[in-house]
Amino acid sequence: MKNLTLIKKGFFAICLCFFVTASMIAQNACPNNLLNNGDFNTSTCGGNAFGAGCVANWAASDGTPTLAGYPLNPYAWMWSYNGNGEAISANFNFVAGTTYNISFRIKTDDKNTGCKIVAQYAKVNLVATNTPGNVTSNPGAVGEIIFQDGFPPYLNTWTTVTVSYLATVNSNFLWIFPFMQQSDNTCQAELSVDDICIEEAVVISEIGAYCCEGENLVTNGNFEYGNTGFLSAYTNSAATYPGEYDVVSSASAFGATVMDHSFCEDPTLYATNNKFMVVNGKTQQSGSSVIWEQTITGLEKGQEYKFCANFKDMEQCTFNIYPRITVNAGLFSTTQVIDTDDSDPCDWERIEICFTANQSTMNLKIELDETGNGDGNDLAIDDIAVQQKVDPNYFITVQHQGNNNAITGSLNTIVNTDDTLLNEACESNGLDDFYWFIYEPLDPTAPLFTSVDWSTFAWGNDGGSYGSVISAPGPAWNLTSTFPDYIVFDNNRFYVIGMYIPSCCESCYTDSWEYQITYNNGFAPSSGEDFSEEMKEEIKKRFVKSRAGNLGNEKEMSNERFSLYPNPAQESFNVILSDDTIKSIEIVSLSGQVVFSTQLKEGRSEETIDVSVLSSGMYFVNVLSNNQTRYKAKLIKE
Repeated sequence: MKNLTLIKKGFFAICLCFFVTASMIAQNACPNNLLNNGDFNTSTCGGNAFGAGCVANWAASDGTPTLAGYPLNPYAWMWSYNGNGEAISANFNFVAGTTYNISFRIKTDDKNTGCKIVAQYAKVNLVATNTPGNVTSNPGAVGEIIFQDGFPPYLNTWTTVTVSYLATVNSNFLWIFPFMQQSDNTCQAELSVDDICIEEAVVISEIGAYCCEGENLVTNGNFEYGNTGFLSAYTNSAATYPGEYDVVSSASAFGATVMDHSFCEDPTLYATNNKFMVVNGKTQQSGSSVIWEQTITGLEKGQEYKFCANFKDMEQCTFNIYPRITVNAGLFSTTQVIDTDDSDPCDWERIEICFTANQSTMNLKIELDETGNGDGNDLAIDDIAVQQKVDPNYFITVQHQGNNNAITGSLNTIVNTDDTLLNEACESNGLDDFYWFIYEPLDPTAPLFTSVDWSTFAWGNDGGSYGSVISAPGPAWNLTSTFPDYIVFDNNRFYVIGMYIPSCCESCYTDSWEYQITYNNGFAPSSGEDFSEEMKEEIKKRFVKSRAGNLGNEKEMSNERFSLYPNPAQESFNVILSDDTIKSIEIVSLSGQVVFSTQLKEGRSEETIDVSVLSSGMYFVNVLSNNQTRYKAKLIKE
């Protein structure tokens, strides 16, 4: 919470009397007016002031328009009938390609009440032009029409009009006039205009420095539209007392200096991004509150998505509490304590969750722990996103040399100049970049992925090659490789040569399985079948750095340093590491679908996982420790 100090002071009252004109009020509502003297207040005379040069920045372009109401509340007055009339113009540079928000007050009159021809034929015209002149029925011939409308909506009543105008050409003048071609010698169209405001439109965009490229399914995830599109258990208030939030461009109310996350990432691309959410967190409560919530639509079942948000704590000077945030995406959640550098306004911390969609809608929540005892628990939030992970569109090329029994494999084309991986983010997650693998099918006439001769299986990458047919560790198999140290590629044999490129939550790309089936010294490679999820899991099990095919650094559940209980589980289970801390936990179904994923950044060695919403059956639990050891266990959900 912010430090709040109540200071009582003596006070005295002074009664002042003054006049407030409508023009004064309107101009105060237009603090960024680009039009000089849009309220006509800078004038030295009334009456024929426009023709006499008494109105700063304005001139008469036709007839003798009047500055009425001078000096207290001046406004422009013009008439038209029988194709003649009066017009005024102001100097203003409209720039092509720029959108302007223009507002003004107008009142129309028909001179003699009830003149039907005024109601039927008279029009108000505001035009951007380089050649303001006499009134005309066709102002579009000499400029771009900003506003044109009939008289009835504004008869005898001052009315505020707001329009948006996109300039397509450069123009130097704003031109205003009424026009009526008809006349019955008793009626004329009369127009009063005041408080003209021209502001350059601020183009609000959904773009932001989100975790990935592509469409963001979160509405107003960058907060540039203000307090809209989301729910919160907290109250929206500019005061931002404890239990309140606001959408702002400055965190000065918290005594903090915070800059928009997107602007920090790229001040050129996101030059106009300047808003973020600030939260004054409660403390000494019994639980947590949902400070941001939104239900998104448009998810594709079976596709992988990434949900991420950026946070910055606003530390208080005494007994500070760092915000403990839990991010929820359906069944998936992760918790993280936010501790950023207060001296760096651009030091934001990201929390992310990856999941596979099982329905088209999903509820997203950001919760704040309120149980801390102290001051603080204040934070800023920006650039919330849910984006679909992208298929990297890799492929491999396998080339065999015929009689010399040499086979070359390469990522993408056969040359190494396009050997580019897109999953660099996964390196920090303890994953190798890629895995070549080779094996022979037992029965080429059977499905090639269900008849594997595992005694021929080998794998490798730039860190070496492994398998029962290789002296472990063997030479490196790079992204373009001839697979040295593999057994001789014999004639008249089928080989499956493939590459697995893993993904992780830090990556914006899905994992990739590429393979080709080649008949050595025979027909060209082909890839007509797909790996089943079961086969993928079986192959991944064998990416271990040993010859015997044991589990290497993937520890079984029985390992004394890793325990999972209760198992079977009904509501929840616990994961415990005895001499390490947990980095991430993942639950995978038998079909290979990730049904739960969480990352821990607090150095905890024990975590409780809620599985009450999972269907009954068997699952795989994958645990990654902070020293990059992987643990795996089977879990029975009752």
